[in-house]
Amino acid sequence: MKPGLTITACLILMSLPSCSMKHGAMMTEQSPATTPLQDTSRTSLDWNGTYRGILPCADCEGIETVITLHPDGTYRKTTTYLGRNPKVFIDEGTFTWNRGGSTVRLDGYDCGPRHYRVGENHLLQLDMQQRIITGRLADAYRLDKID
Repeated sequence: MKPGLTITACLILMSLPSCSMKHGAMMTEQSPATTPLQDTSRTSLDWNGTYRGILPCADCEGIETVITLHPDGTYRKTTTYLGRNPKVFIDEGTFTWNRGGSTVRLDGYDCGPRHYRVGENHLLQLDMQQRIITGRLADAYRLDKID
């Protein structure tokens, strides 16, 4: 082999990226950087904002419920019992996400259901056991995003 050809071959081999480089352009299949992250409501949706709905009420026309979730982890919830005392009840505090990133819990709110499944432009109020409400009134437990 000619010396000029050997030097050229060495330069070409040295310019190729190594598969074991951590910060190079190429990564191996076992690298954690190639493991896709799981999409959740928390990571994939534009969840912060205000949600409104009229929830069922046993002894009134409905409970107008407005929940605002802020990006800093705080919330504001207002409830008004329609057809009764026009007083607006206001609760504020922090909220936390469940481990799966699909449900929020209104912390410090102990006056009723406080878990909500976060969906695309809506919240679903969950029952006291943190399950989705089913049956003929299931759609009535939905709060739609208004901003």
